[in-house]
Amino acid sequence: MNDTRKLQIPTDVPRSLPFSEDAEKGLLSSILLSPTEVIAAVREHACKNSFYIPAHQIVYELLLELSYKNRAIDFVVLRQALRDRGQLEEIGDAEYLSHLYEFVPTPANFKHYANIVREKELLRTAVFGAHKIIALAQDPAAGADFDSVRNEIEKQLTALSGQAHAREQTLREITVQWHDELASRAERLKRDGFRFGIPSVDRALGPIPVGSYVVISAETSGGKSLFAFQGALHAAKQGVPVAAFSLEMTDQQLLDRMFAHLCRVSMNSFREGLFRQEELHRLNAEITRFVDLPLYLGQTRGNDIGAIASKMRRMKVKHGIKVAVVDYLQRVLPSSTRKDATRYLEVAEVSDRLKSLALELELVMIAPCQLNREGYTREAASIEHDADLHLKLVQPDPDNEPNKIDLLVEKNRQGPRFLRVELQLDAEFMTLSDLCRQKYPSQPYGD
Repeated sequence: MNDTRKLQIPTDVPRSLPFSEDAEKGLLSSILLSPTEVIAAVREHACKNSFYIPAHQIVYELLLELSYKNRAIDFVVLRQALRDRGQLEEIGDAEYLSHLYEFVPTPANFKHYANIVREKELLRTAVFGAHKIIALAQDPAAGADFDSVRNEIEKQLTALSGQAHAREQTLREITVQWHDELASRAERLKRDGFRFGIPSVDRALGPIPVGSYVVISAETSGGKSLFAFQGALHAAKQGVPVAAFSLEMTDQQLLDRMFAHLCRVSMNSFREGLFRQEELHRLNAEITRFVDLPLYLGQTRGNDIGAIASKMRRMKVKHGIKVAVVDYLQRVLPSSTRKDATRYLEVAEVSDRLKSLALELELVMIAPCQLNREGYTREAASIEHDADLHLKLVQPDPDNEPNKIDLLVEKNRQGPRFLRVELQLDAEFMTLSDLCRQKYPSQPYGD
């Protein structure tokens, strides 16, 4: 029996969806011939719905279950398990199961079959995504404003462009993947985790994983932007793709600061446009390296969160960014201003969107944040709520030690909080570094 019944699909989607019956049979046959090797290689990339034909979904789901339970996988075991579940006739009886065993002579080409099954699944996902986009554009939800519709459409386009697809996983699958990931977590964080490049800070915080929303707060001219962009430069120099959005500086001003830090050239020289010969030599030497960094300046036509999100999604697809700096949080405007909206609610909306973008695009989102004179975050306590990591820069004794900065770990979802790291500010060269007299990487403070 050759069961090619279709999945349940919306009535407005074309009935003929992409699939390959031979590739699905080839992959299942390969698993049956070499279950241990093949299923271990494909289970992280395929699920029940990767198969289009219902009979194949049933067989693959059973194979996964037996694999998770470390049960033997052979014809007798499969036939009995299907019979016990009342599914043997549903797949075409034992004759069809036998046919799967004989469909390919060797499992050697299983990767080829798996790739075809995966490609067809992605194409089906694209069909559904495209129809959702059309539906959103033609008939938006009642009362939906343009920005919310655009945001939903861009999410679909980002997923399609990146060939990403969402699928429901069982608790067993999620747990197995988590357990497998533990073995490689240290190496992955070493490769992808964000660090600021200041030894004492990195020892205190450890590598910051993607999906994190990092708020850096300070008073005016308190070093928040300097700290954020210094960390961004360090990440880019390590080969990590970084997007930098500066809403209070021009690109030229931002580059002045970056090259003052990189080349140890005084900011006075940049302000006056007068450079000594050795400064020009250092600048010219650094430029040749700098232009090849995976650092992307996020010029946008506006500073509203919708425009920034659109640009960030495009940069994710095109450049694979893993870190984004938005400087600074309160400079970002909501997508649309309602008459009844207070500044508190506007900033809360922006903060929530930045956190959501960190999760959606799987990147580290860094948002410098302005403090008022009393040392509190302006306008929105929700910023503190949204943040995974809140770092506060303060000058403990500005009169006697104007260049001493304390970094306080106010909040840390994944690690210790109420730590103090003492830093040295060199404003002439736009650099924060470890305090020379520091004996310990971090010290507790508060209660």
